[in-house]
Amino acid sequence: FGYAMIKQLKESKPYDELTDTAYYTGEGIYNQVLPGHFILFMPEDAHKCGVFFHNRGTVKSLVLKVKI
Repeated sequence: FGYAMIKQLKESKPYDELTDTAYYTGEGIYNQVLPGHFILFMPEDAHKCGVFFHNRGTVKSLVLKVKI
């Protein structure tokens, strides 16, 4: 996955309430999530999922929103 703080990025497509997405450009870091692990992102985090490091494989993504 790719990750960056939203405040460090430039918005390229504003938030769309219908798709619940916004798009940004800029630099971030990439990390690998090992099988059996998960990542928790906060509202101030931008993330890019479905990134492959070596070989294409199966990437499963589940989005849950928790009111905080």
